[in-house]
Amino acid sequence: MPYAIELYFDDRTEALIKAIWEKMAEKGVSDRQAKRKARPHVALAVFEDGDPGELTFLLRSLAKEQAPVEARFEMLGTYCSADGVLFLVPVVSPRFFLLHSNTIRLISPLVEGLKETCRPQRFVPHCTVAHGLDKETLGRAVALFSNKALPIVGQFNRMGLFDLGTGEDRCIYPFSKDISAA
Repeated sequence: MPYAIELYFDDRTEALIKAIWEKMAEKGVSDRQAKRKARPHVALAVFEDGDPGELTFLLRSLAKEQAPVEARFEMLGTYCSADGVLFLVPVVSPRFFLLHSNTIRLISPLVEGLKETCRPQRFVPHCTVAHGLDKETLGRAVALFSNKALPIVGQFNRMGLFDLGTGEDRCIYPFSKDISAA
């Protein structure tokens, strides 16, 4: 069963990204993201199989020791593929890099089929805005972003295990570490 380990946003940032999804739907660009049950996220890992019980336990422990991480999006990106994907590109701060590296290190013995773009040195983090776009529609989607739309600055404050087969959350844990007390 395929899974993803995902980072989730604070409420304000999640609402901003959902508003972008809605704008894409209203303008006739794509309604796929707006219709999905999934919430806006950045995947740290996508893999073909793993024990959800073990992964849930691991994520609970990891989240407990993790403070929120800045989620800063300053540019758009796209995959040069037939899928026509437009996404927000997060700035990979040192804390974001460490969170990804530690997550991959800890899950590696527990998962099979880790997607190549999730591996260290090849990580391509992104938050999908629209997908399934032809070249013309992709251009229109990019044009909907004004100079005032970016940057989007918020926080990653939760992580979870998402079941790609069923489209359901297996678990979501808030980041619990308070770095202001340190």
